[in-house]
Amino acid sequence: MARLWYILGSMLGMLKKGLFLIIILMAYATLTQAADLRITADEVKVFSSPNPSSDIVTTLFRGDIVKVSNKPQPGGYQKVKVSTSGGDIIGYVRNSDLNPKLRQQTKQQQKQQVRSVVRRGPRGLSTKWSVFLYGGMNYQLQGARSYTNPNDLVTYDITSLAGLSTQFGLGLQFPIQGKFAARAFFELKSIAVNGSATTSSAVPTDIYLKEQFLTFGAGAQYYFTPYWWLGGGLQVDKTSSGTLKAGGEPEVTLLSNDLVMFFAAYLNTGYEFELFKNFYLVPNFKAVMLFSRPLIFEFDGTLNFAYAF
Repeated sequence: MARLWYILGSMLGMLKKGLFLIIILMAYATLTQAADLRITADEVKVFSSPNPSSDIVTTLFRGDIVKVSNKPQPGGYQKVKVSTSGGDIIGYVRNSDLNPKLRQQTKQQQKQQVRSVVRRGPRGLSTKWSVFLYGGMNYQLQGARSYTNPNDLVTYDITSLAGLSTQFGLGLQFPIQGKFAARAFFELKSIAVNGSATTSSAVPTDIYLKEQFLTFGAGAQYYFTPYWWLGGGLQVDKTSSGTLKAGGEPEVTLLSNDLVMFFAAYLNTGYEFELFKNFYLVPNFKAVMLFSRPLIFEFDGTLNFAYAF
């Protein structure tokens, strides 16, 4: 009799363990079973694996209902089962695609990351619109020529004239394509040159020529590095006023027919130093040839203060 009770007790213990195991398995199955998921986004791609570079096995649209696994997936994905006429398709969808608001936030974060990467790299003015102010010195060399004083009709045979003067200007620069940019500028330029001359009496005398110019120009430049460029272009120099003084003679004001317009070509180069956000300091060196008789050559050195916007 005792042995019978022992056998019954053993069987009851095994039954309890079996029931406990069944309960555990049922609970696990309940936790891991698939649930219904209604698609609320306009379009959701289903990938073959939780990887955006994997194949797209199908596409879901707003209102579609699929089974989704409760088991967590790596990389922000969910595992789904799509029922089709050709059979069930197992795949993965991105959480960001399921939630339009989250997807928009993700795109904005990606744009911010791209902008951050760009800002960390070298940044010159080649890809920006900018305005600049500048000032500096110019050295001008004018060839020999003759000049007749309108007051006493004395003709002066002038040797070459040379001198150092000042100039100031403002301009605009904008990107064209790739490493090319364009700039247009306007400047006020003073010319003060001197040399010597002889008259019909063959007596040498000193000559002093002063002129004021209004200059308009435009050109292009190529960036070898994010900050260093080489460029060239054309400009127009219009004489606005001028005076000429020969030795001890009174100073002569240039007449309107002496206030001519010159066309010129130039080459220039510069290097951009970034001071702080959007502000640059740019030394600029320029060689100019004015198409005149005689030829006039000019060499400029200016310091540009630029603001990018």
